[in-house]
Amino acid sequence: MVETEKPKPDTNLSLDDIFIENKFATKWQILMLFLSCVSLFHSGMFVISPSFFRTKQPFVCADEKYSSNCDQSNSTSCEQTDVCSLSCSEYSFNYNGTGLSSSIQESYSLVCGREILLEVHGSFYFLGLLLGSLIAGFMSDRIGRMKWIRVSFFLCTIFGIIMALSESYVMHLVAWTIINTTNISTWVCLFVYTAETVKTDFRHVAGQFVGMFFGIGIMVGVGFSVFIPNWRHLILAYSGVAFVDFIISLFISESPRWLWARKRYEETSDIIHTAARLSGVTLPKETEQALIDLSEIGVRKESFLKTVVTDLRRMFNFAEKIDKTTAENSDTDSKKQYSVIDIFKHRVLSIRMILLALHWVCVNCLFYAILFGASMFKQNVHVYALFQGFGSFSGCVLGILLLNFFGRKTMVIFCLNFAGLVFFTCIFIPTSWQFTTLFLAFVGKVVLQLFFQLCYQWTADLMPTVVRTSALGFGSLMARITGLAIPYIGLLSEIWTPLPLIFYSSFAFLVVVATLFLPETRGKRLPNTIEEGNVFCTKFEKHPTNKLNDTLTL
Repeated sequence: MVETEKPKPDTNLSLDDIFIENKFATKWQILMLFLSCVSLFHSGMFVISPSFFRTKQPFVCADEKYSSNCDQSNSTSCEQTDVCSLSCSEYSFNYNGTGLSSSIQESYSLVCGREILLEVHGSFYFLGLLLGSLIAGFMSDRIGRMKWIRVSFFLCTIFGIIMALSESYVMHLVAWTIINTTNISTWVCLFVYTAETVKTDFRHVAGQFVGMFFGIGIMVGVGFSVFIPNWRHLILAYSGVAFVDFIISLFISESPRWLWARKRYEETSDIIHTAARLSGVTLPKETEQALIDLSEIGVRKESFLKTVVTDLRRMFNFAEKIDKTTAENSDTDSKKQYSVIDIFKHRVLSIRMILLALHWVCVNCLFYAILFGASMFKQNVHVYALFQGFGSFSGCVLGILLLNFFGRKTMVIFCLNFAGLVFFTCIFIPTSWQFTTLFLAFVGKVVLQLFFQLCYQWTADLMPTVVRTSALGFGSLMARITGLAIPYIGLLSEIWTPLPLIFYSSFAFLVVVATLFLPETRGKRLPNTIEEGNVFCTKFEKHPTNKLNDTLTL
């Protein structure tokens, strides 16, 4: 008797059709979105933390021979006209009216000749963001979204504790750099994760929810600082929140879209069955059989220890994922490790990435220009911190309201024109009109927060799954590198006072032109492979739901 050959499973089966866009996935998607957003709280807290520990306070020499005529509670009553000219071994700092009781300036004696080290601290913040932007995409696209997020949470907890307990300023800077590296990694990976796990029509809302919870995290962090005025205790409290977020992340599933793109069908099948049980439904027999057949030819599940070893090998690009697939059924896509370099091997993707990078550079310049311009708020650090948190929250609420009616492209053009007008208007406002300036700064912060969210969202929409996080990391990296020049743009005022404002407004209007060359992605399903990404939103796109022509031979 001749055995009939078992038909090969359909490897072109769409995850969107059998899971993501199905009604039974909704409860699971809402749960994953909520847990993902809540786990971002500590990130907002650490971002705002410099407002409470990196402050400059008036100080006097506390040595007995110099402080006999000094009221320690009020340094302004002292007769020490030039403290730095005294041979002093101990200093007393005045925190009256600040709501703080300590700072790193006091803890590490960053006074007089060492005061420059306080300014260096800000540079290490941007260094951490730069490193995180560089690493996040590389790691997330190789070992998985949630795995790298968990690593980032754990590292943030450990180095937060080290930062709080360190008596060495060098160790403090190292810990602070790593904390910011993990924070930007968390932000990039979580944004990609939410974009990949929710339905197409809900993607814009999910992205804004991530930003809203980040803003809430900032405001909760301000609340912590009111009751914990000592900076070391405050950082320990934030580290405790990071550890709680790490525990929460253990209950968040890996991105099914990433697993599917890596041919890890068995693990994807487990997630689909979990979602079905959560909704109380039974999968159709055809879907069940398709998942079983795909699991047999895909990358099989491994033990925890073996998975760790495999991920470590993949991180350093040695791994040809040692799957249990037969040679005839193996797919090079499941083995190949993609990077941002692959984007620039394809004409359409490379042009879009360059244009998106320009948007990243623009939003970073305008965003920090607004924050630096609002520095007059720092006379009350808690009000200044709330200004940032509420601005972030409001920008995301605005996005939820408007993105229901307008696409990404329209909203980006609106944000750029509005921001350009804000900077241009500030040219004609007298410096004595502080309330008007602060109002414009707040409105600008709201719009630019929305612009920041749109940069993440548009990049995630246009780049395929296999390089999505790498693309976000590249855009963020370009923004951080050029962000190092932002303080120097302010020096243009020495040539002509309104010149920095003219630069920022002109830059915003210029990027509007670049926006016109990028496609609208509202209502579009995300591309998974490089080939799909290169024809995404073009006349060669072949997805049946988009009613476009056959694929382009590249």
